[in-house]
Amino acid sequence: MLDKSSLPALLRERDIRGSRRTGTPARVIDVAHSTLWYWVRTGKFPAPVKVSDGVTAWRATDIAAWVEGRWSPDAADGPR
Repeated sequence: MLDKSSLPALLRERDIRGSRRTGTPARVIDVAHSTLWYWVRTGKFPAPVKVSDGVTAWRATDIAAWVEGRWSPDAADGPR
């Protein structure tokens, strides 16, 4: 299970899937960049939020809900 107390409010892609280039292990899932974005496009993974130009991140609460099987694309509507 994902330890929500150790997560920041927003997670960058490298926080979710790690980085083979820097050797950072995956915190949540170990999938390729293209797989993660395919899941986002098809509604199988929470959509990220645009923080600023060049910075995209996911809400830690959405990721934790996804890991626990509680997330659904319908639950992610509305402003945050």
